Amino acid sequence: MKPFIKTILASAILLSSFSQTPLFAQWALVNSPYPGWVNDIDAFAGGYVCATYQGMYRSTDNAQSWAYFVPPGFSQEGVKKMEVSGTSVLLLTYSERLYFSSDSGFSFQEIETTNLPKPLVAYEICIYNQYVYLETIIALYRTSNLGAQWEKVSGQVRNLRQIDGKLYESSINKIRVSTNGGSIWTDLIVSGIDIQDYYVSGDTILLIQRNKLYTWRSVNGGQTWQQSALPNAYNSNFDYFLRYNQRLFLDVGYNILASDDMGATWFNFGNNQDFSYTRCLLTDNQIILRGSDYGIYRSLNGNPPFELSSKGLKAGYANTLRSINGNLYAPSFRGLYKLTVDEDSWENQMLNPYDSLLEVNDIIFSIGRLIIGNLHSDDNGQTWSPSNDGYTYKQFANANGSLVSYENSQCSFSNTNGQSWESGDFWFTVHGGGDFAMAFNCITDTMWGIGEAKRVMRSGNGGQTWVPQGDSLSFQMFDYPWFNYITKLDNRLVLEGSSDSTGHKLWVSDDGGITWTPKSPPSQTGYIVQSIYQNGIWITACSPGGVLISYDKGETWTPFNTGLLFDDASFIGLHKGEIWVTGVSGTYRRPLNDLVLGTSALEKPLSLNISPNPAVSALLIECKGIKGHLKIFDNLGRTVYSNNSFNDSTIIDVHQFPSGVYRAVVYNGNLHLEGNFIVIK
Repeated sequence: MKPFIKTILASAILLSSFSQTPLFAQWALVNSPYPGWVNDIDAFAGGYVCATYQGMYRSTDNAQSWAYFVPPGFSQEGVKKMEVSGTSVLLLTYSERLYFSSDSGFSFQEIETTNLPKPLVAYEICIYNQYVYLETIIALYRTSNLGAQWEKVSGQVRNLRQIDGKLYESSINKIRVSTNGGSIWTDLIVSGIDIQDYYVSGDTILLIQRNKLYTWRSVNGGQTWQQSALPNAYNSNFDYFLRYNQRLFLDVGYNILASDDMGATWFNFGNNQDFSYTRCLLTDNQIILRGSDYGIYRSLNGNPPFELSSKGLKAGYANTLRSINGNLYAPSFRGLYKLTVDEDSWENQMLNPYDSLLEVNDIIFSIGRLIIGNLHSDDNGQTWSPSNDGYTYKQFANANGSLVSYENSQCSFSNTNGQSWESGDFWFTVHGGGDFAMAFNCITDTMWGIGEAKRVMRSGNGGQTWVPQGDSLSFQMFDYPWFNYITKLDNRLVLEGSSDSTGHKLWVSDDGGITWTPKSPPSQTGYIVQSIYQNGIWITACSPGGVLISYDKGETWTPFNTGLLFDDASFIGLHKGEIWVTGVSGTYRRPLNDLVLGTSALEKPLSLNISPNPAVSALLIECKGIKGHLKIFDNLGRTVYSNNSFNDSTIIDVHQFPSGVYRAVVYNGNLHLEGNFIVIK
């Protein structure tokens, strides 16, 4: 912020000293829009444990409720694979780290992997005869001493499992078995099929063939094979076999098939239009499984219906968070959700039969119409219709009457309020953006982009025409750069990207893109995914990195992660005076006034007092002994209130002010006082 002769903040703290001001609150993890994001589930540590992108959740009340679980020795990170054998538990995390427990998962030790070939890409884990096995993209390895020494057992394998004292693995056209720990394999050949999953029980072997609506079955250990048709198989996206007592189950999309003769014949067991049953766990007296909505379901007798049992499981997260007409919407991988009135849970808006279109999405309200993905509703979400072209759009904005959709390197515009769309990428390249775009963003009705031509481009009509901004020669300092993010903070243009010579940088320009200055990025290990700018406060969501804020437009950064399970964020939204953030670590909220309230390190003889802060209906702005002008600016820098006869104090009605951060300025000659305040609706 440009300094004045005197700059004083009272209730609101001095913006230029924000980075030195302690932030006293923290993020609160809230209930997820959908039940969870469960990768695996098993029984250990005195209950049931499920693996999620956040880490592990444990249930000690027969899977009725779940709590976040970080046992001693385990690092707080996402878990993608779990293996249990007796009292031994093996975990594989998303950072390719291995953890081993010999006490049923109550404590863990990390297995050293530095001696393994790099890059380490792990697929499967297994416990067999006192060894820990690791299937990688290169080969099969094992260790018996927590990774002090690793032994290469064989070449590359796929779908490694330990079953009945033997090792099994499958490849494109065969399944193989090893009885000596993996050094020698015996082929059980099924010519010309692509095996997706397999099940072994004694001499009976069942195989799912990818993209086929039948299984292969052998009752003599793989010597001969027969096909077994699958009734009511709606698609070929099969998942895992599950055996409960003497009954075998198989998920075939939105249907569950069952077999009482070990796969010789199959019958329809049940279906549910809201979820399919996948990633199952067999227990002594019930079936616990993960549905396609990634929640936990259970059946006490092995028969439908399966009841939702995800209380406390907060692993699910939204793609975006949008406050529209007083409602908070959360478009997610599993559909559209809306925060309930009590703000304690989420309502599924049930977009069937269009849910499959919503794997990645955003929502916007435009001229009386709700638009999400490629769908639109003119009756406040009661009914939905697809757009004419069938595309699914990712992030929305309004730009001078044009509806804009954009993500990283793609931009589209609609002059029909989302009914039909046209590509803005073509016009971007025609008008000087280069052969391809790298990043787009919409700031205050203007689209900004950066492309292969290394020149910032802007469009005032939603991407239909583009104008070069600044001098492309200024980017000759970069060797084959890649830009992932562009934005505008008042008069400052900001780019984030990297190149071989410069590394990962934030580049800023205060002269319209003619000259650029490198700065440190908010996250040294990740990149900006999305950000918001509120009256001098820049809040970024970085993956990885979490939430980082700058009070000086990118010059310095302050971490804002206290309370996050781990530092990763993908979207930030504002709703009723609160900041909401979402990412793989969950969905969180905290008061917006955490950003602007505190105690200034500077004592001043004059003060601008603003109360209450935050304000709901009215606020008092007071500065004793001062006469002059008072102006209030919204987040876009627009004047929303003006009083040229300010004298000591005034009361302002803020009923018509939308939620957000506002800036109050009192000035008279050389005197200039500023304060930020929050409005909550």
